[in-house]
Amino acid sequence: LVRFFGRDKVIVIAQLQETLQWLREASKDEESAQRLAGRSALLPMLQQQLSEVLESCADLIADGGAHYDGPEANPATVLEVLRGERPRSIPSRVRSVLLLLVSHGHAHPAGPGTSHHEWYMHLPYPVPESDATLYDVVSHQ
Repeated sequence: LVRFFGRDKVIVIAQLQETLQWLREASKDEESAQRLAGRSALLPMLQQQLSEVLESCADLIADGGAHYDGPEANPATVLEVLRGERPRSIPSRVRSVLLLLVSHGHAHPAGPGTSHHEWYMHLPYPVPESDATLYDVVSHQ
């Protein structure tokens, strides 16, 4: 997206540094792979994963990384960025936004006796305690 819109128009919220740190440690040797990933035989896969993340995120890393990383990769940060409440946010003059969420999630029935489902996704961290009321409006358990 940066190639199309420019870095000044793209805001990245990601768990990049923590992921890289874990992959670097886990892919050092068989002992590290065993300790961190549960099996020493995973070492080649971990090394390949580190290489792929470094390659696919090379431009982002060269540009200084994610704007919000680690524990800031949570739903409250997403909402605050969209509302213009963070230092790096969507300016109020903007008339349209592309929100691209890449994560994992699933669906569950929306209620008893209904065939409709609610879809959800996960972010790496929960909201800070000060924003816990955000969970009052979503199904979670």
